[in-house]
Amino acid sequence: MKERCYVLVLLMLFALSGGISCSNNGPQAGDGDADGDSDGDSDSDSDTDGDSDSDSDSDSDSDGDTDGDSDSDSDTSNGCPADCLPHCRSLGGTVVDGECNDGLQCCEGATSTDGDTDSDGDTDSDGDTDSDGDTDSDGDTDSDGDTDSDGDFEPVDVSADVVVDVFTEHQTIRGFGGMNCPTWINDLSAEQADTAFGNDDGQLGFTILRLMVPPSSNNFNREVATAKRAASHGAIILATPWSPPQSMKTNGSITGGRLNESSYGAYADHLLSFKDHMESNGVTLHAISVQNEPDIKVDYDSCDWSSDEMIKFISSQGNKFGDTKLMAAESFNYNKRMTDPILNDATAEPLFDIVGVHLYGAQASDYPLAREKGKELWMTEHYTESNNDANKWPLAFDVAKELHSVMASNFNAYIWWYIRRSYGPMSENGQISKRGYMMAQYSKYVRPGFVRIGTESAGGFGSPIQVTAYKKGGQVVVVILNTGNSNETISVGVNGGSFTGFRTITSSGSKNLEEGSVSATGNVASITLDGTSITTLIGGE
Repeated sequence: MKERCYVLVLLMLFALSGGISCSNNGPQAGDGDADGDSDGDSDSDSDTDGDSDSDSDSDSDSDGDTDGDSDSDSDTSNGCPADCLPHCRSLGGTVVDGECNDGLQCCEGATSTDGDTDSDGDTDSDGDTDSDGDTDSDGDTDSDGDTDSDGDFEPVDVSADVVVDVFTEHQTIRGFGGMNCPTWINDLSAEQADTAFGNDDGQLGFTILRLMVPPSSNNFNREVATAKRAASHGAIILATPWSPPQSMKTNGSITGGRLNESSYGAYADHLLSFKDHMESNGVTLHAISVQNEPDIKVDYDSCDWSSDEMIKFISSQGNKFGDTKLMAAESFNYNKRMTDPILNDATAEPLFDIVGVHLYGAQASDYPLAREKGKELWMTEHYTESNNDANKWPLAFDVAKELHSVMASNFNAYIWWYIRRSYGPMSENGQISKRGYMMAQYSKYVRPGFVRIGTESAGGFGSPIQVTAYKKGGQVVVVILNTGNSNETISVGVNGGSFTGFRTITSSGSKNLEEGSVSATGNVASITLDGTSITTLIGGE
């Protein structure tokens, strides 16, 4: 260890003297309703209406932003600037004696331009997700994945039915939430907003609120109260328009039609005026969407867009949105043919941040192109069905299965449709429903900034057990579904850290967030899962 530190010091001095530069031609890498009725409800068919690397230092970029990565003129490690190390590995190289053994350029594509996302996909300390989802906002895992830079995790040999690997990293979780729409239904009361966005006992722990951008500025104020309440609990706000003002549209109607190209600037200003209104009332918008479901014709507030039109709008107006993230395209059925052209357009792609999708008539699946382009992937609206009460069991368990699928497909966020509805996470009386408890198994414990990590099974994951796992700091959270009717006893082991036991939280037909605990020996615990249940394990609290 002393010898390695001595070499590192020499190399750092060498770098500071100008001996090392980081560029594309730099040195080799070093070591390593919708039914259209007046309430806006959605039917169960396909229609609907409605993080960062923080290595051990935090240098400032030339633009004044502070990221967690080392900049090209700053610290070095084993002969190569530290923010270049992951790039060698991301291209399949390994590092031997300060050189990338595959002959890869150390910093090829690794230059940071704005402090948000380096072109190699690394992310800075603002918590943005990189294109491969490899890094998290607390910098726990270093670039080679062998040990955490803050010492939270060390490798552990474990043998179990399910092995959680803290050193295999996927997406950073932005959060879970739901929609509030006082344009179509009654606003949440203050108490109901607290139930949705608070994280104490008897609360859902939601961290994202989605709301409507009204087509008329006269109605902006109706969105403020619940947004302020949600933000007071730390939730972030996504604003989505269903229609531009009718004066900007080809048919002069709030329903259908298209946005006049001559109105692109005015429409961007309309969206930004909503942002300004919310900010003047103490609410910061995290993101604004271009359009809700641009690819389906309905008989309520709506607007039709093609991919080409969205490319033109984003290309000409995207730079107006500044720090507020821009979302496209919220396709109603996760139609990648809608978003692929936008992601592949050289002008539009750098000007938006989040790919939003809905799952009506579609299944969750990975979106490698979005990750390649460094975009977060959000499921911004869905509900499993609306014909039955949200407490009906086992129908409510479908929410748990959908959440598992979304998380396993590398999504960063999951947003249900109406927060308070007979079929939603909160019943009309303001009580948490069975569907709400399914969401709470994730939302209360997998908090913003957690990173999904690897899970492996000797026999592969098949019915009835489904597992995802997450980490932040020294904490590990494992969410396990037993989709079968019978109890199942399995062993769960964690490769990394030291765990003598786990807190358990279970929801099933007869349980709602019921707490318990299991002991662990050598980081391995045995747990019996109820039939048709979801259990969250928490270690390292």
